Amino acid sequence: MKKRIFILSIFYFLVCDLTIQAQVYTHPTTGIANEFVGSCQVATCAGTFYDNGGVGGSTVASGVAGNYSNNIGGIYRVFCPDVAGQCLTATFTQFSTEGGFGCPFDYFVVSNGSTQNSPALFGGCGTGAIGPFTGTINGCLGFRFWSDGSVNRAGWAATFSCAPCAGGPTGTSNNDCANFTQVCASTPVASNRTGPGILAEGCGGVSCPAGGENYSNWFAVSIAASGTFGFTIVPTVGTDDYDYAVYGPAASCGTLGASIRCSDAGLTGNTGLSAAAVDVSEDVNGDRFTAEIAATAGDVYYIMVDEWTPTGAGYNLNFTGTASISCTPLPVELITLNAKYQQENKSVFIDWKTASETNNDYFTIERSMDGVVWEQIDVIDGSGTTSQQHSYISVDHNPFPGEINYYRLKQVDFDGQIKIFNSVAVFISDPVSQFSIYPNPAGESASIEFNIPYENECILNIYDYTARLILSHKFTSVKGKNIVPLDLTGFSKGIYFVTLSDKVDQLKTTFVKE
Repeated sequence: MKKRIFILSIFYFLVCDLTIQAQVYTHPTTGIANEFVGSCQVATCAGTFYDNGGVGGSTVASGVAGNYSNNIGGIYRVFCPDVAGQCLTATFTQFSTEGGFGCPFDYFVVSNGSTQNSPALFGGCGTGAIGPFTGTINGCLGFRFWSDGSVNRAGWAATFSCAPCAGGPTGTSNNDCANFTQVCASTPVASNRTGPGILAEGCGGVSCPAGGENYSNWFAVSIAASGTFGFTIVPTVGTDDYDYAVYGPAASCGTLGASIRCSDAGLTGNTGLSAAAVDVSEDVNGDRFTAEIAATAGDVYYIMVDEWTPTGAGYNLNFTGTASISCTPLPVELITLNAKYQQENKSVFIDWKTASETNNDYFTIERSMDGVVWEQIDVIDGSGTTSQQHSYISVDHNPFPGEINYYRLKQVDFDGQIKIFNSVAVFISDPVSQFSIYPNPAGESASIEFNIPYENECILNIYDYTARLILSHKFTSVKGKNIVPLDLTGFSKGIYFVTLSDKVDQLKTTFVKE
């Protein structure tokens, strides 16, 4: 018995490199909703940013390759840090655009800030080293590019990083929805903004708001008595361009959904929800005003006020309509809900954060294999009534291997009222949990089956009962399900030993040759 236990510890190894690819971003070639912004603002402190064709004509992780496109007409995108107190830096490892004659053909701009016309840190063309560049105004960097209709080049590659910086986001201001300012009455609110926060929110993609936040503040309004609800944003400097988006009535900061009122109008001056307006959303060609909301008592609305031309002068938010506003604390506001599988623990870690809670007794965590039928797997006490952020965690020690596992939160008040939040999904692609050999016992042939999340270079070794190496085979696995045929011709009858392992996991098993 002791001899067999010793042999089981040396088996064969399937050694795979499970390196995770860093996030890759490419430059857009067309604008959204008649604007020059081509992508939603991204909050990140890592990843690689390429022109739309890749870099140097070689394949990159996103699967694109080649030179940048012709006829890109000044399209831009913005990146901001996702860590409080830090600023984003772009370090360029390649830069090659059509140059000469004062750059009249292709032109690349790196800007300091989060709007289209933020101050330029670089503007030029040609080939050579540029940067690095750091966004010091509010931690953000913008990138804008023009190309003509003829010659194009290999483009650029830049890696993102963050470091502590005085100009970075605080992570506690109402630049993020989670830190909203609750409005308690219909009296005007004087405010100002410093930039987007550490979360990328409020972007409609192909609709309003087109590119997300520029310089933003978030407010929450709870309706006390039904009626019409509106507001007017009055800039201190009349030539400032303010936009807005409204979410609700059943949204939360973690699940905003699509805006129900929105203006991306390119005009300056007053803007807002008006009794005279009939449209509910408008792009850059709009007239600055959309229709009032027919609000019902108990509704909660989130308002993002966004300045496109920052002067630092601020604005007043004036409320209109017949509905009255309540100061009642808002119900449980979910900021984030995440689920992540940890191979080393064979468990799924579910974590979530709330911005505020009202009469919150407890959460139940539920799991499903199909997103339809749910089972309760844990109960976590809530924090009662609080206006402070709270973080929670639950662990599923027995997820379904090789399957998509769905998780959702159910929140229960002290009076029994229930609210169910949107679900998140995790695919358990674990080679250890999916390893099998069949048939077993085997004849002259058998197969090894396993699932793995990446393409890898692998080594297969098989040992007999004396720990002698019988077979060694190198191969490249594919992402997902793998079946490796085994030719057992010439193998003596008896027990053989196997182990499937990566850098953190190891599976031990045996098969019998008859």
